Amino acid sequence: MMNMGDMGGGWAMMTGMAVFWLFVIALLAWGVIRLVGARPQSGEDAQEILDRRFAAGEIDRDLYRAAVTELATAELRKRAANRQ
Repeated sequence: MMNMGDMGGGWAMMTGMAVFWLFVIALLAWGVIRLVGARPQSGEDAQEILDRRFAAGEIDRDLYRAAVTELATAELRKRAANRQ
């Protein structure tokens, strides 16, 4: 007849294996989500997107000019940071 005290190591081993496989499955799910959720690159830079949206009438002239100015300022800051 089996004594429940004899199963102590077995339960610990089963719990350890369950935790291990749950970790492996979670890691695989995380990897798949990262791969599938990655945003594909359109090949357009910010200026091209802005030009296309302005030409399509999605944004007005004031917003377009403000965005162009912001892009130019950001580019200058980027260049200045790279020099240092």
